[in-house]
Amino acid sequence: MKKTYPKISLTITRTSLIPSPTCATGVTIYGHTTQGHRLSSSTLIELPTRLTPTILSKQEVKARERGAQVVGQLLKEISQGGVVDEYLADQIIIFMALATSGVLPPIAMDRGVTVDAGKKRRSEVLVGQVSLHTETAMRIAEMMLGNVAFSTKNVEGSGITIMCDETG
Repeated sequence: MKKTYPKISLTITRTSLIPSPTCATGVTIYGHTTQGHRLSSSTLIELPTRLTPTILSKQEVKARERGAQVVGQLLKEISQGGVVDEYLADQIIIFMALATSGVLPPIAMDRGVTVDAGKKRRSEVLVGQVSLHTETAMRIAEMMLGNVAFSTKNVEGSGITIMCDETG
């Protein structure tokens, strides 16, 4: 990361060990943008329960390789642009669809929130790439709600905008 982005500051934090019946280690890297957005990349490495010196040295090599993959994935997310990564994008599709469709959750109705019936609603999010999971979530939301339509638009140098428009 320092080679690609020499001006960024790095903070390394080790968490304490948590007792577990399985043996694994994980690496998570977070990036904070100047606009206040956060992107991350992570991996989990399972370790054999019986570690010998030979197995341990192989695991250290595997951990270094996986760590490099995590850094590479985060750099890819940053270079593609967007305010959410590909793994979060598919998770927020349903919320975009519900907000655009005019469906109000019970708590909103209890608080007197109303929907302006004369105004077409739209939700947008900027992503680095649209995964197959995201595409699937968009199509399912369209089928389930019936009054929303998703579309995407490439934004030069910034990623892809996913738009959800009210259709009915």
